[in-house]
Amino acid sequence: MHGTCLLGILATLPYAWLHDAQSAIAVTSLASLAYATANLVQLDLAAQAYPPEAAGSVFALLMSMSNLGELLGTWTGGELWRVLEPELGIERAYLILVLLGAASTALAWLAAPWVLSPATSEPGAPIATAASPEAS
Repeated sequence: MHGTCLLGILATLPYAWLHDAQSAIAVTSLASLAYATANLVQLDLAAQAYPPEAAGSVFALLMSMSNLGELLGTWTGGELWRVLEPELGIERAYLILVLLGAASTALAWLAAPWVLSPATSEPGAPIATAASPEAS
C-alpha cells in the first residue's frame, strides 16, 4: 500500500518540471512508468486479498472506483484551473494543481490502516502471498 502511494506521488510530481516538448516526453515517460507500476501493484494486492470466485466482481469494483476517482480528479482540476489561472497566471496555477494532485494522492496513506487482510480481518495486517511464511 505504501509503495503504491509513493508511486502515485512520483507519477504526479514530475509534471512540475514540464516546460517544453522534450521535457514533456521525459516527464510523461517517467510518470507513465510510475503510474503503471502502482496500478499493477494494486491489482496484484486485490487479486491476493480475495478468493478467485470473487475476482470478476472485485476487479469491476476496483476499476469503477478508479475511473470515478479519475473523473472526479479531472473535473476538480478543471474547476480549480478555471479559478486559479486568471488570478495566478498559467505557470503558477499549473504548479499549484500539480502539487495539489500529489498531495491528494498522499492522502491515500490515511486509508492504509483500514486496508484489511481477509486472513486476519485486522487493519494493517500483511496479506499472505505464496512466497511468504504466512501462506504455509
